[in-house]
Amino acid sequence: MAYPTDRRVCVVTSIVNYLERTCALRGPFTGFFLTTKSPFRVASRDTLCRWTKDMRSAGIDLSIFSPHSTRSASTSKATLKLPQATIISTVG
Repeated sequence: MAYPTDRRVCVVTSIVNYLERTCALRGPFTGFFLTTKSPFRVASRDTLCRWTKDMRSAGIDLSIFSPHSTRSASTSKATLKLPQATIISTVG
């Protein structure tokens, strides 16, 4: 179910937007994540692991968060940008 109150925190809106933007690159591929360089193809397991481990580029402090804690890290980052009430109402 989409969260129309604030599209900035709506997962459904983000996924639909991503799929629309990557439609032309996707071609016959059915995987969700695509590589970022041409030739575009479905990202491999190793690529996804590397992206997760490279959370530093997203401003995540790896001395506090590990790649395993991406859910809590993203929520913590969200608290810096959004009111806590918005985050709580979104997850509920």
